[in-house]
Formats: sequence, C-alpha cells, structure tokens
Amino acid sequence: MFNEVKRMKKPAIFVLAFGLLIAVLAVGMILYIQRPAVQQIWVYETGGEVWSVGMSSDGYYIVAGTGPASVNLGGYSENKVYLFSRVSSEPLWIYKVESPVHCVSISSDSSYIAVGTEGTLNITPQGLGGKVYLFSKSSNTPLWSYECVGAGDNYVSISSVNWVSISSDGSYIAVGSSNRRIYLFSRTSSAPIWSYETGDTMRQTSISSDGSYLAAGSYDGKVYVFSRNDNNPLWIYDTGGPLSAINGISISSNGSYIAAVSVDENRAWEYSPYNKLYLFSRSSSTPLWSYQLPYGGMSVAISSDGSYVVARSTGMSKEGFTAHLFSRSDNVPLWSFKGVLGIAISADGSYVVGGGLNAVYLFSKDNNKPLGSYSTGGEVWSLGISSDGRYVAAGSRDHKVYVFDRERVS
Repeated sequence: MFNEVKRMKKPAIFVLAFGLLIAVLAVGMILYIQRPAVQQIWVYETGGEVWSVGMSSDGYYIVAGTGPASVNLGGYSENKVYLFSRVSSEPLWIYKVESPVHCVSISSDSSYIAVGTEGTLNITPQGLGGKVYLFSKSSNTPLWSYECVGAGDNYVSISSVNWVSISSDGSYIAVGSSNRRIYLFSRTSSAPIWSYETGDTMRQTSISSDGSYLAAGSYDGKVYVFSRNDNNPLWIYDTGGPLSAINGISISSNGSYIAAVSVDENRAWEYSPYNKLYLFSRSSSTPLWSYQLPYGGMSVAISSDGSYVVARSTGMSKEGFTAHLFSRSDNVPLWSFKGVLGIAISADGSYVVGGGLNAVYLFSKDNNKPLGSYSTGGEVWSLGISSDGRYVAAGSRDHKVYVFDRERVS
C-alpha cells in the first residue's frame, strides 16, 4: 500500500485532497443547515426607538412601544403603541400617546394590553405624571387611562410609569411609578384598587398569573410582596445598603418564588456587597439564597414554576454586561454569557433569549453556547418569548421590531 501511495502522481494527490475537502464542506453544510437557529419571521420599522416589547404565551401576538428616534439614525420622534400578529409585519393597530412608552405588557391569553408612559415636564408642585393605559387587543381605543401624578414635592418633578405587569387573563395590572407608588388596578376600572407609597422611585413590578400576588422593587433598596387583597405588604426585605436599589424583580406564575437584583448606585461598575441576586419564597422575607454579582444587578426573569432564574449584571462597558442562569436549587450559576443587554426566559426555563449590542441570542438552559443568533442594526434591550421558547420578539434601538422562530431552518 505504501508503494502504491509513493507511486501516486502529484495531480492525483491534489484531486484526492480536493475531493476530501469538498466532502468535508458538504457534511459541514448539512450540519449547519440542520442546526436550530434564531430565524427572522418578519421585521417592522417604526419611527422611533423600540423601548419595550411583549409577547403572548402562544407567541401569536406582539405588542411594542416606542420613544424618540435617535438623531444619528435620522428618524422622526414618535411615541406609539403597536399591536402585531406573528403572521404579518402589518400592525393590527397603532395608538399614539403623549410621551415616550416606557413599558408594555400583554396578558398571556393576549386579550389585554397594559402600557406605561414617561411623564412630561410641567412647572407645578406635582409635575405631569406618566399614564397607565389598558387596551383590548380588538381595538386601539383605550378601555381606560390613569395619570400617576407626582409625589407632591415643592419643586419641578416628572413622574413616570416605569413598569406595568398584567395577569394572565388581564384581570389585574400592577404598576410601578417614579412617584414612589405601587398601584394595583382591575381591568374594569381606572380607579386603583389600592396604592402603596415606598421610600423612593418604584422600578419594577411583577404579578402572578392569577393576580393573587405581586412583587415590587424600589430604589429604596427594598423588596415588597403583597397579596392583591390589600396594600399591607406580606413582607418587606431590606438589602441594607445606604445607596442600594432594587433594579429588577420577577415573580413566578404561581406566585411561589420571587427573584430580585440590587445595585449599589455608587458602585454599579465595580465590586460592591450590595450588587446581588436574591431568590425568595413567597412565605418568607429571608432569602432562600443570594449570589454576589460581579457588578450591579440590572434585570431578572424567572420561569413560570420558579425552577430557573436568569439575571443580568452591568460591566465596565456594554460588552461586559452579563447574563447569568441559575437553577432554583442553589446559587451557583449554570452558565454566564457576556454582551447581553436584555433578557427573557421561557415558561419552563428551557430557553433563554438575550439582546446584545447588535444581535439577538437564543440559548438552551444546558450551556452558554448560543443555539443561534441574528444580527440587528442596534442595541436590543427588550425581548419577549413564547411559553415554549419557539417564538421571540425583540425591540431594537434601530427603530425596528423583530420576530423570530427558532424552528426555522438557516
């Protein structure tokens, strides 16, 4: 055999090598084609930066809210709410509001949409508050709206709605406002069922699937947990930092578990003992565990049954912003991935989606190697994911809404 190879002419060797190369490339191409990836269904260009998106549990309806356009992208300023179906980039309806849309939330069954807007400057003791809007998916005429006025300070103040969270059937809406208040609404009335004043700006709220429980995080460094029955907290947890703030909070669908992230406002970009992720049981204000984040905690999401938690921390630059995935069982990260600005998790925790500087990433809970990615024209800070993790919606600073299907082939 050796003699046969030795006697082989150089052109023959070249032909053989070239044939092997083609075979390898062919196999590689087949493997690439078969690899699951995040593939675009459609993209829609708005007139402003897409600050918030939400997706129904089945991934069929997508809601998006926009703010002012980036000057360097040449767009005009707009403040609008859009409702889409997964099958078309043509909006089902559009509604224009007075100020930028800070947050949107669509009920799991897609019947109702809650929207929160930024406050606008008004030289009065209370300022002009941001508004909460409630829509039915069938119409762009709001069912009602409510203005969250300022806290009564004796100087110019702007009170914005920072977060809205809606129950699965749209019966209850939890709201966090920069006027320091948490509100609980029923879908039947614009008058709050109750409100509660915290010690500082309210950052985020999260409500259980049936609306029985809600959790809230405040810039006063405290986690609040309520029953919907009244505004007396079931418990309050104080992170203890002099300048500690709760930047993100998420309650499991069954209301049994609460995840929260804190940031030391003086040391968000460096080590601080107050930059942490916490996991709680609803039954106690004592954390089940906590995890020391490398930098300030910015956002968090928990799976429906509380089995998995994904948290995002800052970094020395946006490239260093990091997603960390945990199991409920302990505080050792399953994996981490850098360059993530926005996060969302599927109902069972099997899939995590991350928004990057110019991309969307889809991960399995099993490791930090993306199943696939898709390039965007701008930063992605807000995402929605269907319960089964198949469909993803992303809002980008490039003025676009993207919708993806992980089962589409590259």
